[in-house]
Amino acid sequence: MKPLRILIESLSSDLRLGAVNDCLDLTLFADANAMAFTFCGHLDAAFIAEAHRRGATTTAGRSVMLSKKAAYDSRNRANAWISAYAANSEPHAALLLASPLADRVYVTGSPCRVDRLVPPFTKIRDIPPRQPGRTRFLFLGQLVERKGVHVLVEAFSRVSAPADLLIVGGNWLEPGFPQEIKQQVARLNLSDRVFMEDFRTDAPALLDDCDVFILPSLSDARPRSIIEAMYLGKPAVSTTVGGIPTLIQDGVTGLMVPPSDVGALAHAIEQLASNPELRARMGAAAKAWSHAEVRPERAAERLAALYRRLVDAKLRVSA
Repeated sequence: MKPLRILIESLSSDLRLGAVNDCLDLTLFADANAMAFTFCGHLDAAFIAEAHRRGATTTAGRSVMLSKKAAYDSRNRANAWISAYAANSEPHAALLLASPLADRVYVTGSPCRVDRLVPPFTKIRDIPPRQPGRTRFLFLGQLVERKGVHVLVEAFSRVSAPADLLIVGGNWLEPGFPQEIKQQVARLNLSDRVFMEDFRTDAPALLDDCDVFILPSLSDARPRSIIEAMYLGKPAVSTTVGGIPTLIQDGVTGLMVPPSDVGALAHAIEQLASNPELRARMGAAAKAWSHAEVRPERAAERLAALYRRLVDAKLRVSA
């Protein structure tokens, strides 16, 4: 098969972001699908080094911004040049699928890496020690409002069962939202139950250490953090937004609550914090589902097939 050369423009080079890592993870399947990747866009030194380490190349160049309108807006001038939209789940692409552009939408899944979820795991630095008899909940994500961290802290203040919460992500010295969360924790007298850690590269070790993974997003796509937690046998608590309902079966592999619903989130935390049998049952179900369904090579194969289909269509038109 003739190698397919693919140029990916990244709007961010922040290696902490799932979307950025989804793009980089495609390189893991390059040889199997006869693909070669080049990255351009907003690339910093760390991204360039990681791309090169994975066998990809990088180049200078960025697209000219033609429109700030959403992709599904018919007035978006970029739509004239876009042949296909790839989405990781149908809910993630709901607005596009309900627009006149629906016939250009392809649901491919995401190439979430599972090779790094094989124990043993090593922590890069210590975390607050576990207390006997206390259930540990873990949040991993950006310290931004749309991840619902403020809702989580408020909900945790209403939980009476013995539990603690580890919030990992971002930089807690930055102004703005991180400082608001720190103030909220202090105001609610949660400093002995809620612990805050900067972004870390040892997510599998942290997931392995916790009892429950929790991500109360107000909006999201299809978070790889949930997939990774379930793969390691952890029940997940999250919200009914974006593609999250395609990952968690409510009451079976975890618990789902409406976004911004502090009461419902507190109830879900209380349920899992006070019931080790429920945690064990949901964790086992989560592990079984994810090991059966999470196949990153499938997503890579679907994307490769889409790329080749588009190239072949273009060649036929040019012939």
